[in-house]
Amino acid sequence: MEKYRLQIDFKEKGEYREWRKKCIDAIIWKNEILNSKKLEDLFIFNFKEEFDWSFSLKFISNSHKYKRTQCSEADTYERSYKIKNLLKELPMYKMPKEREVNMIESDLCPRCKEESENWEHVWICEDNEVTIRETIDEAIDKYEQKLKQEERTEDSDSMQQIYIDLRTILYENSIIIQDKSREWEMLRGISNNRFHKISRKNVKNLIKELWEDCYEHLRTKIWKRRCDIVNEMKKIKGITKKDKKKRKMETTEKEGNIEKNKKTKENNSKNPEKNLLEKIKLVTKDKILDRVTNDHSIKNNWSNVLKLPN
Repeated sequence: MEKYRLQIDFKEKGEYREWRKKCIDAIIWKNEILNSKKLEDLFIFNFKEEFDWSFSLKFISNSHKYKRTQCSEADTYERSYKIKNLLKELPMYKMPKEREVNMIESDLCPRCKEESENWEHVWICEDNEVTIRETIDEAIDKYEQKLKQEERTEDSDSMQQIYIDLRTILYENSIIIQDKSREWEMLRGISNNRFHKISRKNVKNLIKELWEDCYEHLRTKIWKRRCDIVNEMKKIKGITKKDKKKRKMETTEKEGNIEKNKKTKENNSKNPEKNLLEKIKLVTKDKILDRVTNDHSIKNNWSNVLKLPN
């Protein structure tokens, strides 16, 4: 029996095409971000409208610096860091230990050797030369000096009260991230909406510029410094990138089978949780689609779609 396929030659045009593009935009990537477990701590209270997601996502994707058609090594490197940092998946010792990477025997911090080196520990390790707060203060002082050196007197005068207000906001407890100050929001690359309330139109761009300087200073003074020290330690031990790409070999076939069965059981136990997550995604997807259908802005609807707990 022959099989036939019906193909309708219909090109979407005009307003309908625009509407369809908006729906795809909202459903495909915004819904995935909203329901990502790695970002759950940022979205669980998103109805409080604390974060400026429009600016934050542009900053993380580097679209504030480069156009979509532009690409360079520096852009790729920056975006890679910002995205991994947002997800708290920077290359730390805890991750390769869990993945059984060759020549990584422990997940202890290679610097202090006291705690497991996860994302949070990197920023508060007692072996850091500076604290998060000291680094932010230093970045603000440097920005103030830069304005004076460039003889931007008007900008410098306008920012005097802003420096105080910025510190006050950053050092207060975060409403979203539990038991942390708003400095930890900045560490992830997320800008708080309260920064807009302290600024007048003529200094909004200056505040964004200062915020970006603080973020970059944190990366340079703490993360990059940590990487330099750890890389030096690896050189002394003779550990190369090629070594780390190898997986640890199982000593016997029996051990390998035991490990395989264990992982299979773990995956099976996750199925109910996975199914629940898919159902939650459908609910939030329909909510976003409904708002788009009713002509609400996609750009500003982050806080209008509640992140459902799973």
